[in-house]
Amino acid sequence: MHAAVAIHRGNLFRAVGELEYVRKLYIDLLGDRCKLESSLNREIDRLPEKEKDAIRSTFVTGENPAALWTSLLNLTKLVYQELEGQSVPVTAFSMRSGMGFTGTMDPSRSEYGWYADRMNTIINSGGQYAGYSQG
Repeated sequence: MHAAVAIHRGNLFRAVGELEYVRKLYIDLLGDRCKLESSLNREIDRLPEKEKDAIRSTFVTGENPAALWTSLLNLTKLVYQELEGQSVPVTAFSMRSGMGFTGTMDPSRSEYGWYADRMNTIINSGGQYAGYSQG
């Protein structure tokens, strides 16, 4: 959500930073699932090619809102897919996002309600939501 706001406000370097932060978390999730050391990308080259292609789809390819939206939407979809059906501790997540809840987050439940709904709406609209526009 921070990246979406940054893109909307024209803070493109901040958006890139937010995307990099979430990409690192996504790579850590992949590393956990594949039982690889993902800290500092130590074993990232051992990921299956499909997973490396997924990571590539999140790279920022330009310093413009359209490229940043593409990266954000791809990254958001991938994180949701990776967390699907998992119960995830959210202490760091809730502190980072300011959502103010603790315990576990199950993406298949409504525990993180408005965030999931808002991001799904943005994803399904291709970034055309609440004034956020790719163009």
